[in-house]
Amino acid sequence: MIEYLERISKNPPQDAETRHKVAAALRNAQAALPLQLVVAKVAVDMGVFRVLGGVEEGTELTFDAIIEKTGMERALLARILRFLSANSLISQVTSTSYFPTATTIAFSQPGFSAAIKHHFEAQLPAWSALPSFLSDTSYHEPASAEHTAFQVAHETPLTAFTMRYQNQSSWRILQCGWEPNGKEKKGEDEVLLVDVGVGMGHQCRALKAWIPTERKPRIIVQDLPLVVLRAGEIEGVELMEHDFWKEQPVKGAKFHYLRNVLHDYSDEGCKTILKHIKNALSSNSTIIIDELVLPDRVDGSTGMEGASMDILLMASLAGQERTGTDWHELLRGEGLAIREVKQYSHRGHSVLFVGRAD
Repeated sequence: MIEYLERISKNPPQDAETRHKVAAALRNAQAALPLQLVVAKVAVDMGVFRVLGGVEEGTELTFDAIIEKTGMERALLARILRFLSANSLISQVTSTSYFPTATTIAFSQPGFSAAIKHHFEAQLPAWSALPSFLSDTSYHEPASAEHTAFQVAHETPLTAFTMRYQNQSSWRILQCGWEPNGKEKKGEDEVLLVDVGVGMGHQCRALKAWIPTERKPRIIVQDLPLVVLRAGEIEGVELMEHDFWKEQPVKGAKFHYLRNVLHDYSDEGCKTILKHIKNALSSNSTIIIDELVLPDRVDGSTGMEGASMDILLMASLAGQERTGTDWHELLRGEGLAIREVKQYSHRGHSVLFVGRAD
């Protein structure tokens, strides 16, 4: 985590790429340094990031000022601030003053602080239960989201997704990936994009803003009823209740878009999702899969994020990250083929353009 945070410690996270780096640092901390996640959760609860992240640019806060604003005990606060400073989550200027880093400012924002709480409360217990879970299953790869270390840790038959929805909690960082070229069919009945199972519709909002005002293609966000309800109204975007384990109701859309959906499931689960979408494709349709593509070979300088996420997904969802070979084999088995791959980050985040193989 420290390596990632040091790269951006002098640049406040105001742009999407920087925010993505901070998010990646948080994900790496989940797998590599659980103690950092634990203390970060304590700091969120104590209000440390909120207080330091809220100061004017170029301003430092004294230790006494932080005590006053948080109301925390002096001795305990000193120990927490020492750990945060040693791990570059905040910056200690003098023996009695502190300065916010880019990470401090990011963690002061509701989305990132909510993520810290979610990973601590929901994911950390699953990671701790993983060794005993694998031992108890004679080291077999988990094949079902209903039987993972998550269920063992939380003593529940519920999947991680079901528990999350029941707790009214979700958090995603989204990228946008299509530019209109004016060549598609025009008209109010045209379905340009169906955003399948992605949640709050951030991508569709961005896409709608890029489309010329004289064009009025249909853009649809699909998810479970509770998620659609929480998304609220999005101007120019249709919200549709849909369970992707069932038949896809929108036929012939130009694009069906899946972002960070398939990595949550085993190959068997992915085949079901893809089968329903394939059956809805026209000859001019494309499936856009926005996911991490792992390199076939990794070492200490590459692949840490993907390898870490792969283990986290196994622990909680029986899901997995996939290499390029894995993606080709999965899609080929469902009569689909990758037409093009565009990588948009050095960490392997990519967009796969997929169509019928026939």
